[in-house]
Formats: sequence, C-alpha cells, structure tokens
Amino acid sequence: MKRMSGRSTAGESGFLTEGHGRMPQTFGMLLGKEIEKQLQSTGKKQIEVVKISLGINPESSESSLTDSQSQKVRNGTRRLSELKRGGIPNPTPSNYLPYCEVLGISSERLNKLRQQAVSPEEKLIGWPELKTTEVPIDLVVRDFRYTIKGFTALSEAERAYSRTSERIRIHPHGVGVYDPSVNAFLLRSGLSGCALPVKIDEKYLAYNVNNIDDCQLLSYVVSEKANKGAKLFNSRKIRLSSDIPSKGGGVVHLRETDYCSSLMTDQLAFQQIYIDDPKSPRILRDGLTEFMRDGRLIALDDADGMSNQLGASTIAFSRDGKLLHVEQTRQNAQSMGLLAPSGSGSLDWEDIFEGRVECASGRREDLLSIVSIGAARELVEECGLHVQHNKEDPYIGIDEVAKNYLKVFGFSRMLHRGGKPEFYCVSVLPFDQFDVERAILAKEEEPYTRRTRRSQAMRVDFAGSLNEVRHAILRVCEEFMGPFSVDMLRKNRELDFLSFPLSHAFELLVEAINGPCGNELVEFLKSASVRQPG
Repeated sequence: MKRMSGRSTAGESGFLTEGHGRMPQTFGMLLGKEIEKQLQSTGKKQIEVVKISLGINPESSESSLTDSQSQKVRNGTRRLSELKRGGIPNPTPSNYLPYCEVLGISSERLNKLRQQAVSPEEKLIGWPELKTTEVPIDLVVRDFRYTIKGFTALSEAERAYSRTSERIRIHPHGVGVYDPSVNAFLLRSGLSGCALPVKIDEKYLAYNVNNIDDCQLLSYVVSEKANKGAKLFNSRKIRLSSDIPSKGGGVVHLRETDYCSSLMTDQLAFQQIYIDDPKSPRILRDGLTEFMRDGRLIALDDADGMSNQLGASTIAFSRDGKLLHVEQTRQNAQSMGLLAPSGSGSLDWEDIFEGRVECASGRREDLLSIVSIGAARELVEECGLHVQHNKEDPYIGIDEVAKNYLKVFGFSRMLHRGGKPEFYCVSVLPFDQFDVERAILAKEEEPYTRRTRRSQAMRVDFAGSLNEVRHAILRVCEEFMGPFSVDMLRKNRELDFLSFPLSHAFELLVEAINGPCGNELVEFLKSASVRQPG
C-alpha cells in the first residue's frame, strides 16, 4: 500500500502534446525535479528540510516538539512531498521558497525554470480539458496485484471457470480467459469470409471532465505511468461493448473511447484507490469489483465500468520460416522490457474507416475486417515494414497484409487488465528473416520498440507437406509454452521473459491448429509464404 498526501491538480502531469513528441513541463513539475535533485545531492531528508525552514533543530525528536510545532512539521512535510512530485502546477512562492533556501536553489535557477515551463492553462491537445482546481486530498493506493488477496482472487477464478465451458490460463505476466467455441467460430468465419456485422453506439468515456474525483484519479494514473518512464498519448480507441456470439447471427457493438479511459479502468485492475479524508472519505476506484463477480469476468454487455478497449496481437513468421518477435523498451506502457508478439497493441478508432479517414460512407461493417486492419497496422509499424529509405528496404501496405498475409484465429479477455478483450492473429510475411531484421523503425515507434528479431526456435519449412508444416508450427509454439499455476506465481513472480500476449498467443495457436479448422489455417499460411507482394 502506498500513500500520496497533499494537494493535487488534475490534468497537468505526464501528458504528451500532439505533434511534438515531448512532455510539457509546468513550473511545478520542473521545480519538483529540482527539489528531488537537491535532496539527493545534499543527502538531506524531507523532514530535516522542513524543520530547518521552520527554525526547528533538525535533530530534535518528535516528543520534544510542541503540538503546534508537530502540526507545522506534518503540514510542511506533506507540502514538500507534493512539491517534489510536481503535483502543484503553479505553486505560490510562499509554499516553496523556504525549502528552496534550505536546499540552496537560487532565485536565478528558479527564474530559469519559469522560463522553461509550460503554462498550466495551456491546452494539451489530445487530452481532456479537466478541472484544474486544487483539491486537498490524502490519496491511498492499495495494490492487490501481487498480494495474497490478489492471488486469492485468481484462485477463486480458477475454481469458478473449472465449472464452465470457458477456460482460464495463468501466465507469469497475466491471465487469459476464453471460450474455445468462440475461437473456433472466429477462425471458421475468417477462413470462409463470413462477415460479423458491427453496430457503432455512442461514445464511451470512463470520466466526466466536470467531476473532481475523476480529475483526481486521472491525474494520478497518468503521473504514475509518466514517472515510470512510459510514453503516453491519448489516442482514440475502440471499445468492445458486447460479447461475441459463438454461433453467429448476432451483431457486435462497438463504441469510440480513449486511452485515458483505459488508464482509469483496466489498468487499475486489482487496485483500490481511495481518498482518506476525515470529512469525506470515498473510493475513487475499486479495481477488485468493477470487472469480476463470483470469480468470473462480467460479460462485456454488462461491464459498464470498464473501457474494454479492443486489442490485437500477431505471431508472425518470415517467408523462410523464422518466428519473429519484438523487444519492448522500458518506455512502453505495457510489457516493459519483455519479448512481445511481432505486432501488438490496442486498435485505433481510425481502423474502423477505409483508408483510416473518418467518414460514414467508408466505414468497415465487419468485425474481423476491423481487427485484421488494426492487427496489420501494428505489425508493419512494430516491424518497421512501412518505412522505406531505399529500394532494398522491405515495404508493404497495411491493407495488403490484412487481406493476404494475416488471419484471426483467437480471442480472449485479459483478467489481469480487467477483462480487456484481445484478438490473436498469425501471419507469414513476404520477406525473409534478414529483410525484417534490416528494417528501420519509424521515429514515432522508437520509444516503444527496441527491435524486431528472429527467434532461436526451429525454422518452419513452409514448402513441406501440410502435415510437416503443421507439426513444425506446433513444435515452435511448444518451445515457448509452460504450465503455470497460482502457487508457482506466489513463489516466483518473474518466471518468464515472454509478455503475456506472446505466451498466451502460442497456447491459442496450438488449439487452433489442433482444432477442426487447423488444416485450413495451415494451408493459408503455406500459400501466404509463396504469395508475392503487390
């Protein structure tokens, strides 16, 4: 459990401006970094700085202080903590000058910080225009993700799903829940060209810009991500608002949402955040009950408290049979530093539209078409296949990958992310392993992806017989698969270097190839390996 005390203002930290690729810093944020730097260089503790600023002997014990002095020290320590983390965008001189004098931060240095700062009133494009009124809070975060209570929730889920047709799969970095009949239906529909019609409903946001509690929560979650080095941008996303029928005949409901909504919902799964205010104690977010009931995920139709942003992950092979995967950087908001699928991420709202240009006449009406386009976009971006500096560089269009080289084979919901829906795809790209390794990432992709590389797993010879290719793909998948349980996670929380989407994708691909449409899927991959681009 961690506690954040003091005064906090929503909408001012951790945001990226559109088109600049930099993080705007208010004066409060820059001052916070300066204070933290000086605390480290001087070796002073916060309470010592506060006592000196109040004219109190820093060596004095708590018992030697009067009630008035103790209260002033507590208030000062709280204020200094808030200043240090940049929680006040435009602090008044009376709040920070006493501490700056003790730490040796000169007026010249403060003036320079003011000149570098972005005004807190400046609109940050792409982010909600939230209230910026300072609100005194005592914010407490209870994180149950790696506690016995969190594992108890997983054990309860294991028991609950053992009594249903759905399956639960536990991995070191996440937990997936899926229905084999839904996955069989999706693969059969994709191979046969059967459409899954969609209906677009009204926009969904997990916050109200006029609700101060929502502003507090959003400010906290964005700051937490930014403090960990994640690069954030509030792009428009797709919300899956209904379950997928396992036999067809229904309509799948989609809604526009945004990345902020994800930060405030699925990314707070297994966390409880509340304000410990004697006058008005209240829970800002209860990440233990919003998406689970009796050990099972709430149906997408009823999960009003979750953003449920649609995601896609793709396992890709080169045409000469080498498995390709991506190394995520530490700045990636998900799967930091882990090996990820060849393409993985949330679908953009623009993926719904033909040519990614928003217009009603050019809107895709089929769920698998939308997923395929979004998955193909992530794949070519993260593999650097849409950047061509010279004729030798590999290049292919997103539409072509979606149509000829990629197939959706599975769907599951990530329990560790509040039931966030994820589609899984497999692809054989029209480039050999060395072409892909030579590809150069686009500049905007560099903060998130270190590089794409070929796996050391065995090579799949797509020129072999159907049965030989089938068994080779299964052997590649099995090299990366291992049985995990709640008990194993209790003992060792970092069992694997694979991200959850990658390890779960291997499991689902094995089931797909061993399923009733497995031969047809392998036939598609064989044909993709010899199909010429263009």
